[in-house]
Amino acid sequence: RRTSIPRLLAFALVTAMSLGWLTESSLIPKEPKPIKGVGTASLLQLQAAVYDRERRGPAPTAKRRRMALDASAQNAGVEARAAKDKEWLARESGEGAAAALREKAR
Repeated sequence: RRTSIPRLLAFALVTAMSLGWLTESSLIPKEPKPIKGVGTASLLQLQAAVYDRERRGPAPTAKRRRMALDASAQNAGVEARAAKDKEWLARESGEGAAAALREKAR
């Protein structure tokens, strides 16, 4: 029995439409069931809250909050020590002596 070429191509196209089990959903959408005592106004409030939360982005985790606190915290006296180090470097490089001579010359 001979089959025409266009008929074979049509069969191949129909069978090639499936992209595998990962892309096909086995869940069929159903009609929502109304809940007694819950009005549409509360549903709208819930949808607004969800939208607002999604717009703000993901909440920072405890680890990220702790890392941010550690990065912003400084030990006591760090700035004073940095000023002392800067003064010492100025003296060692000769800038301090030149400044003292300039002051003496005034």
